[in-house]
Amino acid sequence: MTDEFADAGGEEVIWAGAPDPRKLLTVADAWLLPLGVLIPVGGIAISLQAPTAPRIGSVIIWTSVGIFLLAGRFIVKSQRKRRTRYVLTDRRALILRSGKTFAFEITPAVPHIEVQRTERHITLKFTNDDPGSYGVAGSELAADTGLDFLVHPGRSARFAFFDVPRTAQLDDVLDAFVRTGRVVEGIA
Repeated sequence: MTDEFADAGGEEVIWAGAPDPRKLLTVADAWLLPLGVLIPVGGIAISLQAPTAPRIGSVIIWTSVGIFLLAGRFIVKSQRKRRTRYVLTDRRALILRSGKTFAFEITPAVPHIEVQRTERHITLKFTNDDPGSYGVAGSELAADTGLDFLVHPGRSARFAFFDVPRTAQLDDVLDAFVRTGRVVEGIA
């Protein structure tokens, strides 16, 4: 990942990386894991009141939902992270995933990059003054949970780089954004 993503107008790649596929838990798991138990249990309880033939199919469906919410989505999330690459240029943020490219223009006029740093990872959330750039509130909860195949970066969820391993190079890039005024707020 070098300058192959830069446009012909002199765009320069300043950082490229990928999410950490081993980081699987998020804050959303505080409610997704209990739902992974409650939804199937409730569905099975209702299904047991149905006649025998539909009951078996319904129990299988609800059990499958529970297994996916409790374990399967972590497999999906890890595989999705392995197929994802992030690129920052001097003008755009790019997400490259499974042959698709999602782009977010980083304009000097109204930049807003929220940076969440931990000791080992950095998450970047890109927004601008366009309300559509913030995504749909309900869909935002699915981002980076293994259910994010239901949403699209920048359309139905905030455009973000999740769980990037923290490096000195990325810290330097973000510090340069702060010095040039491209990051308005959110530096942690």
